[in-house]
Amino acid sequence: MISSEAQEVGEVFFSAWAVADYGTRSGYTVPPRKTPRRLPLFFFCAVHAHVPHVDNASYFYDLRSSKSNDGPRMTNIGKITGTLEDEACSPEVEIGGAKWSLHRCDYTKFYFNCTVGDEPDVLWSCTARGRLIVWDSQNGRQFLMWTDSFDDIHGAGIRHSAFKFPPCNLGEKVQFTAEIEVMKMRTVDLSAPPNKSIESPEDAACLEVEDEKLWVSKQILSVHSPFFKAMFSSDFKENATGIYALKEVKLDDFDMFLSVLYNLNIPITTHESLKSLLRLADMWQCESVLRFCRDFLSGPESTFLSLRTKIALCDRHGFCLILEDTIRNAKLEDLKKLAKEGYFAELTLSSFAHCLIEQRFADSE
Repeated sequence: MISSEAQEVGEVFFSAWAVADYGTRSGYTVPPRKTPRRLPLFFFCAVHAHVPHVDNASYFYDLRSSKSNDGPRMTNIGKITGTLEDEACSPEVEIGGAKWSLHRCDYTKFYFNCTVGDEPDVLWSCTARGRLIVWDSQNGRQFLMWTDSFDDIHGAGIRHSAFKFPPCNLGEKVQFTAEIEVMKMRTVDLSAPPNKSIESPEDAACLEVEDEKLWVSKQILSVHSPFFKAMFSSDFKENATGIYALKEVKLDDFDMFLSVLYNLNIPITTHESLKSLLRLADMWQCESVLRFCRDFLSGPESTFLSLRTKIALCDRHGFCLILEDTIRNAKLEDLKKLAKEGYFAELTLSSFAHCLIEQRFADSE
């Protein structure tokens, strides 16, 4: 539980950070700060908290605009305020080009829902931060800071992770204020041209994936992939019809591929997603997507992968340095267990991988 003293300190600290940060981006002059520029931000979207009873359920929001040096003012800061019963959600509020709402479930959990556009042929990712304040009759006023990324690939933009507060009276309405600042928004329009992702009619190509038609830029795909460069040439038979069918490709996997290609902030959370992404990148000879996967495998985000899966993927796709590092730093007991159970034979590893494993066993003797 957050004490009243800690809340007061946090309030002052957040106010100084918000005013200074907003003032800097808006072109206003602010006095020098004696506090750090940024607060520690918790990875968040679900909260345990409670609130005093409020009879009338009202909702409102206010938006502040930040200046853009090369265009109109953008409303990227907003607020949702109101009361929520259990298993209820607030009305949607548009902030920074996205629609936001706050949901409450299991009496004490809250999570945000972020959506961009109503059409299925728009890829997007959004990074946001802010503060959630809740009130209840038993615990008083509490708050927490949050930051997270949202996208159309994972759960329609919903994010949630547990953050516990003391229980309140069950059945009590909660009063809340959700402050939201959109830090970064990227969208890729795959609808029929004209759209912002395609420069000219001559640059447009229609790809058919699982009976869905998606419009892409020939120039962008050709630069990143020799496969697509050849596909869009006059020698390709589909060029006469204007529709290029991508067979044996799932729509979700292709969306993930395009999201990485267009540099959207898309997290990889399952080995199936990574495996599919690597398959398409290899098949289409797309070095930028292969590099993304290589960096992912060498980073801390890949810790959810099993040792067996990581060795197999690195060996299959020629990531020799990561393969060597993985085998060298793996627990010896885990390697021996995989060898004893015959997994290395099942994986059809290369002779290079087998030699690395044998060398690790020899060095341990």
